[in-house]
Amino acid sequence: DGADGQSPRRDFAEFFCRALLEIVKEFERKEHERRSLQWKPPIILTNDGQLGLASLLRDYLPYLDDPALKAAILAFITHTYGNRGISAYEEGRQGYLSRGISQKDIDWYARHKIPDGTEVVDDTSIGLREADVAFAVSQILAEELGWYDPLVGLISVANGDYRALTARVFRKILL
Repeated sequence: DGADGQSPRRDFAEFFCRALLEIVKEFERKEHERRSLQWKPPIILTNDGQLGLASLLRDYLPYLDDPALKAAILAFITHTYGNRGISAYEEGRQGYLSRGISQKDIDWYARHKIPDGTEVVDDTSIGLREADVAFAVSQILAEELGWYDPLVGLISVANGDYRALTARVFRKILL
């Protein structure tokens, strides 16, 4: 990020998050009209830093009063180490403020200290902290990165693998 918190990465992320929410609004409006009583709210699955802001933006205008987005279940999955979208606190804070995010929300959802004591803002933390349900792509990722968001109950998803059973079967085959 630059001194004002702007960056091509954060610009793209905001654009992509807003586009996602607009697509869901439009699609679900049409689905509700078409299916009426059979309509069910969507499940929106977002991932890593580039979509972390979507979780928070649905609480801001023009998305705040949309019935589909209000009823949607927003799930977030973190699956990489290097794509969290971490910025130095002041630069990241300025970037979020310039995008209309409140100071309170920045501090609640994005702010934390990394092990050396430096304050940062983190796009992935926004997604994890604001989501209705939060996942990590593996147990090791949840264990190694869980300290970022200790109040979030990360659910490890090992691509459908039940590791104890898999290990037992593999060992049997190898013997």
